[in-house]
Amino acid sequence: MSKRILLLPLVLFILSCDKTEDPGVEIPKTIDQTLIRTVWNTVSEKYEYKASDGTTVYQSSKVYEDFRNKSIQYNFRPNEATPDDHRVTRLDKFTNKLTSGAWNISREDKKDYVNITWDSGKLDKYEVTAFTEKTMSWSIVSTDNSDIQYKENGETKTAASRQGSIELHCPCRD
Repeated sequence: MSKRILLLPLVLFILSCDKTEDPGVEIPKTIDQTLIRTVWNTVSEKYEYKASDGTTVYQSSKVYEDFRNKSIQYNFRPNEATPDDHRVTRLDKFTNKLTSGAWNISREDKKDYVNITWDSGKLDKYEVTAFTEKTMSWSIVSTDNSDIQYKENGETKTAASRQGSIELHCPCRD
């Protein structure tokens, strides 16, 4: 009897507590579902070009003020003939240069990676460091089979490696 008396106030307390309201925060779908059939405009880019000994030889950063109209645009879509074959295009809206390739998502050590194999054979791997329905951040993991070139004072130079980050925005979800 005494145990019931002690449990009764506890049960009444639990029942009388206010229910927590849903904060209304949008929880994004998986990164796969966030990317497919979407266009992403580059908002900003930051790069560090490294020499073979790991020292930074050049840094660059760019913020695209009018990123909807003048930036680098990525378009992720399935191949309609073979839906498991995902295609990507990269449009430089300054030069109108269009680059095509295939993309997939890999998960390693609880991290998501966007892997792009460009039709030229160049491989880019980006860690997805943050994403919502409208924004996404990438950190460059590797750029294999590529000439890592940059321009310094109008002169083209080659680096041994490159590190950097890219901020993206999906205009179709505004």
